[in-house]
Amino acid sequence: MTNIVALWRLQIFSGISALVFLLSILHLVKNKKLREEYALLWIVLSTVMLALSLWRGSLEILANFLGIAYAPAALFLAMIFVILLLLLHITTIISSHKEKIANMIQELALLKYEVDNLVDKL
Repeated sequence: MTNIVALWRLQIFSGISALVFLLSILHLVKNKKLREEYALLWIVLSTVMLALSLWRGSLEILANFLGIAYAPAALFLAMIFVILLLLLHITTIISSHKEKIANMIQELALLKYEVDNLVDKL
């Protein structure tokens, strides 16, 4: 009986945690601290976390589908996969920003050169 109570407590705690995480993401978007284009990925992630925490059998189904005997191991595998996707997404964003910064530095150098030439002519 205590095992069932512990499972319910864990399910309630994980559901509340996922809901708080989702609300935090929405709050960050509302306050313009997180852009919508990046928030979409986090909203999907928190919604999946909420679904997994509320539907107890979903983790077992995921583990059986992947051929994993121990269901919590499937959760860790899924979390690692999501972390890798997030890292890839962040890396692509950093790469595009690095290219934009390099272009801006070149434009700034050209503008500085033009200003220096105009000052010399005066």
